[in-house]
Amino acid sequence: MTRHRLVLLRQILAGLEAQGWHRVTSRDLARWAGTTPDTIRKDLSGSGPGAPGAAYEVQELKQRLNQLCPVPPARKTVLVGLGELGLALAENWAFLAGFDGRPNRLETVELPFPLFPTTEIVPVCLRMGIETAVLALGPLEAQKVAERLIQGGVKELINYSPAVLRVDRNRVAVSEFGGCE
Repeated sequence: MTRHRLVLLRQILAGLEAQGWHRVTSRDLARWAGTTPDTIRKDLSGSGPGAPGAAYEVQELKQRLNQLCPVPPARKTVLVGLGELGLALAENWAFLAGFDGRPNRLETVELPFPLFPTTEIVPVCLRMGIETAVLALGPLEAQKVAERLIQGGVKELINYSPAVLRVDRNRVAVSEFGGCE
């Protein structure tokens, strides 16, 4: 699970850097990654030196994580969930589309890709040939959304929700690390 968290942290750091952040604490990173500050510090201990009780330099830490976890090749990927975590991921991942179950959220968020209600997951994914979906939503929605994504032809789910997905893992690859320690 550490590698998955490091990839998530790299994405969060890129979003923070784009927003002008210079320093960030393990407590902040833990909140956004859905884990504990101790887990973050342990994960980051392999990326280089750090000072206990001190904040991390965003740019430096991002560079160290880029060396540990190279950026994966681009795939046809969508984002489901436009909450705080979803928006942080949207800053640094090349999504083709986004989905959210709250119509007012779709109207208030501006992102560089089209946004759709979750009721349109199947036709949009089929039309766009989506291969991968990132789930950044609550545990009560995750299972239903995962089933829709699979119906839409998605072959890989990256699950940041705290729910463990019950899907046929012979048909779809699943990376689960939301809320895991």
